[in-house]
Amino acid sequence: MDLIEQITTVATSLGWQVTSDTSVPNVVEFEFSQYTPAGQDFDFCAEMKDNDPDTLLKEIEQYYEGYDPTGEAYLWIGSTATARTVPVSYQRHCADMEAAEAMIKHSLRNLENCATMKIFEGTHTGMRM
Repeated sequence: MDLIEQITTVATSLGWQVTSDTSVPNVVEFEFSQYTPAGQDFDFCAEMKDNDPDTLLKEIEQYYEGYDPTGEAYLWIGSTATARTVPVSYQRHCADMEAAEAMIKHSLRNLENCATMKIFEGTHTGMRM
């Protein structure tokens, strides 16, 4: 099993649907998709460069660190909200986007653990925990 398949297997076991694109030399773009607890379609992309899982983990970590659940919730409220429904809708969406943030963190930690335990072929030794 190659490195892309190993990463895909781990992410799939955590509930993600994973696609990968290898059209750019020395770069694999992964797209991770999953439904949130409230049923929102949630996805994000991260790249792995030079077959180095550290680069993928760093990108996922940067996405996680920059993720803003309240900002994302605001985007989901959209034009259907009214003055009466906004507070309840916003709270519900915030909770759901916080769950999405937790999904990212859980996946990142599991992928880091796999790399640290050298489950991924060719894993570099510079992994951080």
